Amino acid sequence: MDQECPDFSQIKNSPPSSPGRSPVSARENSVILQARDVAHSTLAIGELGGTPVYVMPVSCPAQSLTNSKQVNTLVAPPTITGMCHIQIIEEPEEKFRFRYKSEMQGTHGCIHGKNHQKKKAKKFPTVSVENVPPEVGTVRLRVALYTNERPRKHHVHKIMSKQFSEHEQDFIEVDISRKNGFQHVWQGLGIIHTSRRHIDETLFNRIKKVYLEQKGKKNNDNHPYLTDPEELQLKSDAANMGKEVTDKLNTVVLGFEAFRVENGIYIPLCAMAFTNPINNLKNPSTGELKICRISAFSGSVSGGDEIFIFIERVKKGDIQVKFFQLDDTEEKVWEEFAEFTEGDVHHQYAIAFKTPAYRDQTVSEDVNVFFELYRPSDSAFSEPKAFRYKPREEVRLGKRARIATRSQPLPNRPVTHDANNQRVPNGEPSLKLENLIDNLLQNEDYMESLSEPSPYDSYIAQQTADVVPDLLMFSRPLLDLSNTPVITVGHINTICTDSGSPAKADVGNKKPISSEVLRTMTEAMGNLTTLCNSDQARNSVRDSMGDMMTNDEGNNIIHIAVINGEDDALKLITEMLAKISVLDMLDEMNKRSQTPLHIAAATQQAESVRILLHCKACPNRLDLEGETPVHIAARNNDLETLKHLIAFKADLNIPNNFGKFPLHLAVEQNQVLVVEMLVGGGVDVDARDQVSGKTALHLAVERQLEEMVTFLVREARVDIAREDFNGVTPVEASEKYNSPAIKKIINKEFKKQPSPGQ
Repeated sequence: MDQECPDFSQIKNSPPSSPGRSPVSARENSVILQARDVAHSTLAIGELGGTPVYVMPVSCPAQSLTNSKQVNTLVAPPTITGMCHIQIIEEPEEKFRFRYKSEMQGTHGCIHGKNHQKKKAKKFPTVSVENVPPEVGTVRLRVALYTNERPRKHHVHKIMSKQFSEHEQDFIEVDISRKNGFQHVWQGLGIIHTSRRHIDETLFNRIKKVYLEQKGKKNNDNHPYLTDPEELQLKSDAANMGKEVTDKLNTVVLGFEAFRVENGIYIPLCAMAFTNPINNLKNPSTGELKICRISAFSGSVSGGDEIFIFIERVKKGDIQVKFFQLDDTEEKVWEEFAEFTEGDVHHQYAIAFKTPAYRDQTVSEDVNVFFELYRPSDSAFSEPKAFRYKPREEVRLGKRARIATRSQPLPNRPVTHDANNQRVPNGEPSLKLENLIDNLLQNEDYMESLSEPSPYDSYIAQQTADVVPDLLMFSRPLLDLSNTPVITVGHINTICTDSGSPAKADVGNKKPISSEVLRTMTEAMGNLTTLCNSDQARNSVRDSMGDMMTNDEGNNIIHIAVINGEDDALKLITEMLAKISVLDMLDEMNKRSQTPLHIAAATQQAESVRILLHCKACPNRLDLEGETPVHIAARNNDLETLKHLIAFKADLNIPNNFGKFPLHLAVEQNQVLVVEMLVGGGVDVDARDQVSGKTALHLAVERQLEEMVTFLVREARVDIAREDFNGVTPVEASEKYNSPAIKKIINKEFKKQPSPGQ
């Protein structure tokens, strides 16, 4: 072989080579194994239509391609006005999942453009050939994969295109014409990961094709073939290339070539063009960070809750879990890292971590934050997932309720009057509820009402000869764990029978508090409002009512009215609270964080729900499970309650502590009418649960609910291409189940809507 660098400027005039060329001649042509890269080429192989045609120069002295150590470092040729060249209009996305051949069954994604937006602007890699010589009417445009290095080399992975074939190929070609501006959109491209055992074979086939093209051009032969020495040389070059690229399997670039094809002979029009690198999503060092599933959506502000997440593959020593909070302007106001070790990263696909403590341990309401995967090596991060911090138990419960005892007779104390003619015991102003009730004892109308016959007279007479207002006698505790009214007298708990005689507490003979007693209590409370004509008095009444009229379960008089189904009493109470402007008591919670509205929804008392909502009870409070009354009504298939909640503008898109929205609960219970009502109320039909990212359609498909799927697809117009956290769409999920009807519904709608790959 000539040790001089080949004179590329003479190539167009070189004589045709004979079929029996020597291995030395084959090495002379090994330049074709490298990409024709304009950025590393200043030597033209000749001219075509007056335009220089460039190739990658070989090393001097010439060696086989892969083991050459003396690659010329050349400066890119200056831009020539009017020169034929390939223009990349839309670069490919930076990250894409390389798939093995065995993963190609069913639907899968394709390479999108860098500026692709799923629902707005769908983009794909786009190129055009500029300044094509006028005598050329059709250009053969080729795309293949190359390494992200200089000089460029053929990559071991293969490329495929849904537009042309479902099989992987070394090259994909398309003819483009002048009438479309010599432009082409590469839609449907995919990258097939070549296993290590097939690397040498793949590289040999690729460089063989390129070599024969160049040989045919030189010899003006449209049926060139390899001689035995040439084949041996190319196999040797392929083996050497394979050794070099084994550590470059997770990054590729797209390389484009333009040819004029005459009688089967490929004649290059211009230098190649290369895209920005595309990284493999599955690679732990370069791939996209992705959280696929979460074991829990909430935890205590104290931190230390153990959470499990399934993730795309990560590198053990190069991954963290970051919690953070944003303010109203999307600025980060707090961040902290979760606690875990490398041993807690299970096979690179799962992490068990402990939540960090929230910055404020005294919060009394739920706090919504986010967490994400973070890779320190390149500062990459995943799509954030929502997380809910719950208040500490002692903060949530607040001051423990006092132990209730039967009210004792009020002592005789000197009574004076203030400037407003209010009675002030002991001559000192006091606005405690006991003192206000003491005033009622001086109210002749009220005292006369107490003297009316009652089935409880005999019981009261046995306990005390003093007249005690029913409000104080039955203030607490009113209910035990089984909704049983227990009246505490000293240290003995007794229950009133219908005859008015006391009876010992019996689990099998428990009865709810009577309507008459509850009514007496509410009337007494109503009379109190006449004494409240100042903010201080109203606040005192509100605080006293919250403190005194609460049983051991934290249920106040409003909870109890709902529990007993006393709509009349509930209406009287709410009117009284409205009169003295203490409606915030309607949202007081018991020890299970239930408001009266929660209880009304749970017991399916639609009228109680309406009364509470009419008096401005908040419909969006969360109970201990993070559920709103909407969750409860949806699960119970309670259309009447749900109708009231929607009418009073309840938020239909709040997740519970398990990350599920009311819509998900209704779908899981196959409550089609509930789903219809939620959709009519403006629910987000494409909301993903906060644990697995599944939509209502995912759940309906998985449960094979044909009627539900039909409604969601045809009436609710859900997004059938919405992915869960694992990247699975309802279309793909339907392929896993044996319901022809559901597949038909999904596929029919899929054909109507633009494909995710378009």
